Amino acid sequence: MPSAFVVTTASNTVTLDVARKGTVSLTISNTTGRPVRVRLKSVALGQAKPEWVTFDGGDFRDLSLGGSLQVTAIVAVPLDVAPGAYPVRADVVAEDQPMEDFAQGPELTIQVPAAPPPPERFPWWILAVVLAVLVLGGGIVFVLTRGGDDQPDAPLPPSVTTGTTAVPPSTTATTVPTTRPVTTGPVPTTRPRTTFLPPTTCPRSNPFCLPP
Repeated sequence: MPSAFVVTTASNTVTLDVARKGTVSLTISNTTGRPVRVRLKSVALGQAKPEWVTFDGGDFRDLSLGGSLQVTAIVAVPLDVAPGAYPVRADVVAEDQPMEDFAQGPELTIQVPAAPPPPERFPWWILAVVLAVLVLGGGIVFVLTRGGDDQPDAPLPPSVTTGTTAVPPSTTATTVPTTRPVTTGPVPTTRPRTTFLPPTTCPRSNPFCLPP
């Protein structure tokens, strides 16, 4: 019995990249003598898995009378699968008569490369070293600057009192205003203080008086 469909491909080998993904193009021709809606089916052979192969645009296609179309098969293999060659196949079946109208596609060999090495871990110890250096440097700067602040302040020079305003001494001439105006004229003299001298003789009536 002749096949209801013809499935061909330009290459029977599917080469995957380092992420274990690849594509392959298939051509499906309708030889049923009628328009038909078909379903694409991934068939795993050997150690392969059918879920590794999906079809761009979904599993269903509409074929006109004697028509053909191209389908892109997308292959994705998990990273935990061992490297090697895994065979698969893409079959086609009619949606209305799957038991009568169907076709087996060509066998495709998926070349699974070695899994990519895990990404290098970031060297966190570098951050620890940088942080320690920053903390140590900050502590040294703090100690040095704090040490200068601990020095005792120099004592203030004695102030000079002029009138009612106290002015510290200065190396430059400074005019210091006073709150009281300075008057010119004769300088007043102080009144003489009266000094009382003890008597040179004691009266006879005072027994406590002693002569000098």
